Amino acid sequence: METQLINENRSLNGLLTVISLVDEGMIELPQSILVETIGSIKDKVDGIQEILSRMKSEQERLKIEAEHFTQRRRELENAEKRLKEYVVFCLENGGSEKLQGNRYTLTLQKRETLKAKPAIEIGSDVYMELNMLRPGTVKREYSFDAHQLKALALENDDVKDKFCEISKTSFPMFRVKKGLNNE
Repeated sequence: METQLINENRSLNGLLTVISLVDEGMIELPQSILVETIGSIKDKVDGIQEILSRMKSEQERLKIEAEHFTQRRRELENAEKRLKEYVVFCLENGGSEKLQGNRYTLTLQKRETLKAKPAIEIGSDVYMELNMLRPGTVKREYSFDAHQLKALALENDDVKDKFCEISKTSFPMFRVKKGLNNE
């Protein structure tokens, strides 16, 4: 019966349960089976450590690999950004806004963005002036609600000039020519 109990409990938990039962005097095992059980526990401990070591090694390898891929991704993102900046530079210097390729049309897109001027001191006078024009533009914590300020600036040039700065950006846009498949 004890041999059957050991054969059914070959996991670490099962073997430790058998040893615990022997220690508590609930079962008796022949010396040879007890030695074999303790040997099995020693083998399990060593096996678990080997598995954990392999897992740690794999984690380190994957970490190094991930760092490599992250670095490579950043390099490609920076290269893409520089190439787009170069294309914009060439188009602006050449005075062109549109170029035709065999498969693609390249156009220079321009965007203006309104932002609150960073040096503006938001006091009660600014709060009253802007909130009289559009409630909610300045929050009670004396910070701008960017969407409200932009909407107000688009309606009111005085607000735009006094409280906003315009940043202009250009970027290239590629489109597949009509009638061509992108193969």
